[in-house]
Amino acid sequence: MVEVYEKFNKYPIITTFEFFFDRGYHCFYNRRARGLMKVATIEDAIKAVQEKHKEHDGDFLFTR
Repeated sequence: MVEVYEKFNKYPIITTFEFFFDRGYHCFYNRRARGLMKVATIEDAIKAVQEKHKEHDGDFLFTR
């Protein structure tokens, strides 16, 4: 579980997602009242941070 917020990340958020996607991890976020939502691409992950923050609390789950 990794918390991703643009204003709190030391580096651009893309670096966080590249780290996990490049190593073959699957990515999810917990959408309020709906459960885990799969994030298929780095672009989708960035969009989730920037545009869907009200649907989740910034926590992303990475699994292999």
